[in-house]
Order: sequence, then structure tokens, then C-alpha cells
Amino acid sequence: MDTGNKLLRFRWKSAIFFFGFVVGLNLLLVPVLSWFGLSDQLSLFIVNSVGCGVGVSIVMLRLEGKYQSRKQATRYTLGALAVCTALSYYLIYL
Repeated sequence: MDTGNKLLRFRWKSAIFFFGFVVGLNLLLVPVLSWFGLSDQLSLFIVNSVGCGVGVSIVMLRLEGKYQSRKQATRYTLGALAVCTALSYYLIYL
């Protein structure tokens, strides 16, 4: 029987990188998208959806190295993008 912990674990340096990455993208891209005529909510939604998905993928696949094959990395990235998009929608619009 497998009694291992199923939660993903990561180092505090990875968490600092992730939050810095997301905050940096928000500071840089939200004003640019707003300048192009998008609403502030839509700008936040787009930047946070893509930024969080890419940030989680970078942290877990590159910094932590938690994948065995390219197929698994692709599935993980697509799953992270889907979850981050759903969470961003919930947090911004609901």
C-alpha cells in the first residue's frame, strides 16, 4: 500500500520566483493591455490566466524537475493553464 504524500511540494525559493513572476507580469502587461483598449478586468484575467499557468509550469517542471517525459510535461502545462484560467475567472468576475 502506497502511503506517500500526494501533495506537490516545492521550495520557498520557487514560491518567491512564482509570486515575483506573476506580480511582474501584472505590473508590466496590465497597463499595456489597458492602453490598447481592453477593460481592466479583462486585462487582469488574461495576464493572470497565462502568467499563473506558465509560472506554475516553470516552477514545477524546470525549477523542481518533477516530470519524467515530454508528454507528462505537456499534460501538466495544459492542466495548469486550465486550472489557472478557471481560478482567474472565478476571482475576477464572480
